[in-house]
Amino acid sequence: MEDYILEVENLSKHYGKLKAVDNLSFKLERGEVYGILGPNGSGKTTTLAMLIDVVKKSSGSFSWLGNSAGDNTRKRIGSMLEKPNFYDYLSAVDNLKIVAEIRGVDYSEIDDVLEQVGLLERKKSRFKTYSLGMKQRLAIGAAILGKPEVLILDEPTNGLDPEGIAEVRNLIKKLAADNKTIILASHLLDEVQKVCTKMLVLKKGVKIFQGSVNGLEKDKMIIEIMADDMELLKNVLSQSVDFNNFKQVNQIIQIEVNSNINKTALSTYLFENKVMVSHLAVKQESLEENIFELLKETK
Repeated sequence: MEDYILEVENLSKHYGKLKAVDNLSFKLERGEVYGILGPNGSGKTTTLAMLIDVVKKSSGSFSWLGNSAGDNTRKRIGSMLEKPNFYDYLSAVDNLKIVAEIRGVDYSEIDDVLEQVGLLERKKSRFKTYSLGMKQRLAIGAAILGKPEVLILDEPTNGLDPEGIAEVRNLIKKLAADNKTIILASHLLDEVQKVCTKMLVLKKGVKIFQGSVNGLEKDKMIIEIMADDMELLKNVLSQSVDFNNFKQVNQIIQIEVNSNINKTALSTYLFENKVMVSHLAVKQESLEENIFELLKETK
């Protein structure tokens, strides 16, 4: 079994002077739900399109399942890059038969796929009678036809109402529980937070964060502090290994620490250095605040 299902090295796509994706590198392990998060125009769709050879890369490299891209490799990858594109006048079964013909998949898989996406009872209904959520689920069904090992989804809940979003989100969770490796691109933080295990944050084609969703949410803690002598406070903090990562916001000093350090340790350190504290509070930053800060600070 391959160590990584996907390895991306310095992948770039340039359109003239525009750098849609710039020097992107990351690795994806089997069984992960990997979120690519960023605002519109950040390079998410371009990245996914390069990974399935829909868009030609400008430079860099990537390998799937230990191999370079090719027909045999692509058969192991299912994808949904754009809005569902089916024939309105055909039923779900007949639309999936067309997909099966293109991929060389036996028709016997179709009912199983429709059951997985919750559409078996409506399999003979015409596509045009489906709700937006049902259409999106059928598109995911088309992507998993042929039992691919990897599933790529670009903005799978885009344009859906709350009920449709919940349907698609639950489907993704169910597929992930089946040990399917999933790459999901979204501009919605809530979507990534609720279904993904790892995430990559892009801004203007550049990676600004990569790691665990839980890690970004839990490992960052802010201690807010004020003292009678603010200059002494800053001087003492700057000499500390644990507390020297600080900034001043108005009249408050904000110290970024990891979750293993508590305010008692800080209080003790300041007391030993004769700093009289007038305000001390701990603020656990949310994932949303952390992402917002990353997007704001990166030029």
